[in-house]
Amino acid sequence: MNFQTSKRKLNRFLTVIFLIIFSNFSFGQKDNPAGNGSRKEFRASVVKIDITPENSQYLLGYGARKSKGIHDHIYHRIVALDDGVTQFFLVSTDICITSPVEYDKVAAKIKSQLGISPMNLWWTVTHTHSAPEVGDAGLGKTFMDERYQHVVDAEYAALVEQKLIEGIKEARQNLSPARLGVGWGFSQANINRRAKDIGDKSSLGMDPDGPVDRRIGTLRIEKEDGTLMVLIANYPIHGTVMGGSYLEISGDAPGIVSEYVEQQIGAPLIFINGAAGNLAPLYSCYPDPQSGHLGQFRVLLGDKILDANRKIAHTTNEVILCSGSLTVETPRKPGLAWPSDFGNYTRTTNTGVNMVRLPIRFLKINEDIAIWSAPLELFCEISNEVRDRSPFPYTFYFGYTNGWLGYLLAESEYKYEGYEPTVSPYTPGAARDLAEAVVTYLKSGIQNHKLIQPDEGYIQSQTNSSLRSIRYETKPSVGIVGNSTIAAYAGGESIATLMNVTSAYNITDISVPGYTIHQEDSLWRNLPVSVKQSLDYVFVEIGLNDLKPEESASKALARYQSLINLIRTETNNSCKIITSTMTPCKQRLINLYGNTKGLISYQKWLDMNTAMIGIGPDKIRNIDTYCNSHTNTLSDGKGNLTNFYDTGDGVHETTFARQIIANEWMTKIMWYNDRKEMASHSYNSSK
Repeated sequence: MNFQTSKRKLNRFLTVIFLIIFSNFSFGQKDNPAGNGSRKEFRASVVKIDITPENSQYLLGYGARKSKGIHDHIYHRIVALDDGVTQFFLVSTDICITSPVEYDKVAAKIKSQLGISPMNLWWTVTHTHSAPEVGDAGLGKTFMDERYQHVVDAEYAALVEQKLIEGIKEARQNLSPARLGVGWGFSQANINRRAKDIGDKSSLGMDPDGPVDRRIGTLRIEKEDGTLMVLIANYPIHGTVMGGSYLEISGDAPGIVSEYVEQQIGAPLIFINGAAGNLAPLYSCYPDPQSGHLGQFRVLLGDKILDANRKIAHTTNEVILCSGSLTVETPRKPGLAWPSDFGNYTRTTNTGVNMVRLPIRFLKINEDIAIWSAPLELFCEISNEVRDRSPFPYTFYFGYTNGWLGYLLAESEYKYEGYEPTVSPYTPGAARDLAEAVVTYLKSGIQNHKLIQPDEGYIQSQTNSSLRSIRYETKPSVGIVGNSTIAAYAGGESIATLMNVTSAYNITDISVPGYTIHQEDSLWRNLPVSVKQSLDYVFVEIGLNDLKPEESASKALARYQSLINLIRTETNNSCKIITSTMTPCKQRLINLYGNTKGLISYQKWLDMNTAMIGIGPDKIRNIDTYCNSHTNTLSDGKGNLTNFYDTGDGVHETTFARQIIANEWMTKIMWYNDRKEMASHSYNSSK
């Protein structure tokens, strides 16, 4: 190595040391504000709203039947959490199931009226089989059409929706300083219900030797003075103490237990069902509360929740919330019909295989609690495995969340046949697909990846000539995902070509002019696994073809987040995922859609670009850093491409302008490489 080259490397090395010593403090502020006082205090609130109908309703859970009275009232119970940066809302409702389309509708209303991102709104149900229907049948009609020949009571559904919105609004208004604690409990109130007969045939009954989950996951939220504000209890149990002949409205075991615990603690209990797909209450399907020992569940489960609460010895007001999502795709059962309004929950591959798209949500609380949820009636073996393999000491599964997409069985259970496989849209491999995806995300996505951004001085210090002459001992492998603003188009060179004039990188470029987020998602899926696993960096600049004014930014960003999550899942643990904001194009959008709709699209452009740098209610998560300087540099200050950088259509940049993008991307790689070299140097020097 000659002297000048050594001097350049030394200068870069010292620059990086300076940046890490003096800039990481500010990075820490962004990543963990609670540690330096910039994050506000933890606050929480709880709201309980009666949703018991005043008239007779069709009950959901067995065959179609109408209620003839009320045994006990049913409720929305809503808890709001606020760490000063993120607000999160958890709803538990005393009903059986809802359609994911019903959740989408309500979440869209809440987003519109209250500005709350669906990412931070979880609507769970207790799964009582003695409560009214809410909304359309959804997937249930595909399997059990005979149960849904009647007209759905839209008026009652609207009442439930409105009270939910009002409750969330009230919970947000009532936020007050709080403390949080966590613990485990244990109850034998449930039993495996997959009874085995001679010949290994299953039927609904009891299997005392079958898999079970009897842990109670408990979150205690106190007021500032230490008195209890709300208790959250997570336990898997079917709400089927009462059988199909019982016609009074009831919260069943979850509702009875909740009322009992609330009387004892003087505060609401948020009961969250778990992986109860194959777990029944110890007494199940009885004709009345007395013969079903309904009251005994106050002891079987209620007293065990109270005991778990008493064992929580430590609470803290230093709370950091981090939400995330993952879309898991798994093959749909061949020949199965699919609801026409479930388009967001299916996809057909290029080879004609129909897939189910499962939206999985995550909530990390500090460094020891991870909660994952799904719109599933999940078998307990699957959540048990995830918990056992999770790096978090407190890992909870919230079932029946944000809709219902059927039973998802453990693979070993298919051979026993019985009821659950007949009402499942999945193939036997679904359990493995789900468990592996969730565990991978818990071990990498939600745990390790935080935004780290070099300062502008470092970016600007790298000249065009130095970047174009860069060499690495080992070529970084780079993936590029995008559309016509970074692919070769309108006379502008591709970013891949501009980066690789000296063959400094191994580049896999799947950017295609005109492609949407969904289309790039498909291209990514078709890449060989070996290529995905080899990548050191993935740059994503996509979204301009998803700016139609008819669709909200949050919907487009949901697709974007799904793509990011997929990339995170399928690349190696050290791969850096870097988002890159879109090219200025305000006038172009007005020309396309007219003044009114064009400005709506431009606002969508602003919202999406904001999310891509990790800001706002729909902020993109699961990324390592972002590129944004190029968007500001290329702008005329009014939202349009500067004429000098414009090929003439108001959106596509000249080659000179694209070099600015390429430089910023190469600088990010250089910055990460320098950090790696510095870490290696420090390690070697200490040996």
